[in-house]
Amino acid sequence: MRYRDISPVLKAAISEIGTEFISLHEDLKCPEMWRRPHLLSKIGLQRWKKTTKIVESCLNVSPDPEWREKWEKERVSPYCTRKEAIIIAVKYVLENIGIDLEEIDSENGKAKYHYSFLAKGGRFRMPFGKWGKIGNPDKDIGVVEVDMLTREARLDVKKH
Repeated sequence: MRYRDISPVLKAAISEIGTEFISLHEDLKCPEMWRRPHLLSKIGLQRWKKTTKIVESCLNVSPDPEWREKWEKERVSPYCTRKEAIIIAVKYVLENIGIDLEEIDSENGKAKYHYSFLAKGGRFRMPFGKWGKIGNPDKDIGVVEVDMLTREARLDVKKH
């Protein structure tokens, strides 16, 4: 494959699907695969189901997180990775505001706070707030910005 920068697991799944479609294309050229010009025979239908199972199994493949971290470190060095930036931002919020973004609500057993993130141009932004307030910028608590080069965090707290 020409694409070097994808996970080996995903590359193997793509290759398997490609090989299967080439094989299916060749098999469907045989007359015993067809009952009529537009209707598969029993053998053709079994062959089609085999291809469908292979494609469905490949749909659940996801990239290996360790490979992704290693890839990011090689490509975006000397910048920190998104995973490292998340750790820096969560720790910064805990130390400077006293909010543990990982805290679980004892009443419903779910996380008390939400956060999302965006990394672009060496800057990592993580808006956070209480659950139930997503999408309402007036109710969000603030935004942590991490400079991915210096690994320094800065907090913009929203005033309510």
